[in-house]
Amino acid sequence: MSSALVAFCFTVHLTVRALITTSVQMLLMAKAKDAPTMAAASNHSAFNLANAGGAWLGGLAISAGWGWASPSLVGAALGVVGLGLAFMGGFMDRGGGRSEVITGAQREQAVASQSQSG
Repeated sequence: MSSALVAFCFTVHLTVRALITTSVQMLLMAKAKDAPTMAAASNHSAFNLANAGGAWLGGLAISAGWGWASPSLVGAALGVVGLGLAFMGGFMDRGGGRSEVITGAQREQAVASQSQSG
């Protein structure tokens, strides 16, 4: 995750490259068609919780007497777990087909057409 954050620092000003480095956020918003902003906010909250949890686990490793370098091993282990979860989520989502990103204007048109037909 750290490498993605560093890469985003250098790509944020270039639209195409910024979209490539924010693929997780874009995928999440595409999957949450009915509430993309809620999904984006939840994703951001999850990152904050993971950041705090990783620091806490690193502190536990130091407290356990594993040494000052042990948080790097904890971080590596958490990275492997996260990668495994990402692969598992991708595998479980394979049958769902491709999702399209719905913009605010498209949503308004869909709501307007539903209210006219109903």
